[in-house]
Order: sequence, then C-alpha cells, then structure tokens
Amino acid sequence: MSRQSIIALVALCLLTLLIVCTVSLSQLYDGDADIGEIIFGLGLGVWFAVIMQLLVKDTLKKHVYKLYDGLYINKYKYLLTIFTVMVVSFEILMLVTFLIVDSSF
Repeated sequence: MSRQSIIALVALCLLTLLIVCTVSLSQLYDGDADIGEIIFGLGLGVWFAVIMQLLVKDTLKKHVYKLYDGLYINKYKYLLTIFTVMVVSFEILMLVTFLIVDSSF
C-alpha cells in the first residue's frame, strides 16, 4: 500500500467516525432517541457492515463486473422495461387519485 492510499484510508475512517458520532449525539441531544436505541442502532450498523464485508462483497463484485462486461444486457432490458411500466402506471394512478380527492374538497 502506498503512502497516499494509507492517508486516504485513515481520512475516510476518521470521516466515517465523525459522521457516526455526530448523528448519534444529535439524536441524543434532540431527544429523538434514548441511549439504548442509539447503542442498538450502532450495533446493528456494525453487524450489517461486517456481514456485508464478509458475505456479500465478493458476490456483489462478481455481479457488477458481469454487468460491466455486458453479460446481462437482454435480461435486464426486459426487467427494466417491466419495472418502468409499473412505476409509470403507479405514478399515473397516484396522480388521478390526487386529482379526484382534490376536486372533491
């Protein structure tokens, strides 16, 4: 590892720690959560990060490399088309519902 990458890694770790502490303390200070909820959330976050690092990272990396190589183009074109149609249909339905409710009041 070069000196520059070590400095970048240390800076990233410090920034992450700063963000975690800031969010945790702001939740405690504002009264949004008590100390038990904050500790539970921090533990859950650490657990999730470890599981993702140990179990999911390699599989996800292989999948992303296959996407970059274009191995799934036709399969994902079909799924993306279906998903887009579903989302647009849902948005139109929500708009019509809003207009009906808005006009009745």
